[in-house]
Amino acid sequence: EPQVPGKAEPQAPEQAEPQVPGQAEPQAPEQASGSPDVGLSGSGPFRSPRNPPRFRDGGFDPEASLAQLAGDHELMEEVLEMYIQSTPALLDTLRGIDSANVADFAKTFHSLKGSSLNVGARKVGEMAASLEKAAKEGDSETVMATFADFIETAEGLIFQMTSYLKHISPER
Repeated sequence: EPQVPGKAEPQAPEQAEPQVPGQAEPQAPEQASGSPDVGLSGSGPFRSPRNPPRFRDGGFDPEASLAQLAGDHELMEEVLEMYIQSTPALLDTLRGIDSANVADFAKTFHSLKGSSLNVGARKVGEMAASLEKAAKEGDSETVMATFADFIETAEGLIFQMTSYLKHISPER
């Protein structure tokens, strides 16, 4: 379509990140308050989910999670709680990765793949599967180029799950 002088070019609408019901609007890093960057258990260069600057969409789909667990809401809550409690330690383990030891982390990626897929967290599960394969093959270049993105996405997933659980059970 020809450009008319003085007429602004149409802009595509901004894509907003999906929000979990009850989840507070994420803040930009420069707006975040509180402690400096820390990991989920207090180590590493990542922010705590209690003070997220802007978490990456972890791909949490409550409906997929519920379907994966045969529609059992109570079981889903228990499994999500276990995932939220156990995953940060696995992510902390991954923070010790370097290009010389990527093969040593294939088992950790495998664990994260299985636990994520079992709760219907397909995005994190698929990322873990790719990293597991690369680690088993000794492809340090691929692992080192993508594992930080994986950790940020997994932390976003934990934040989304935590927000979801708080939404469905405010007493948490």
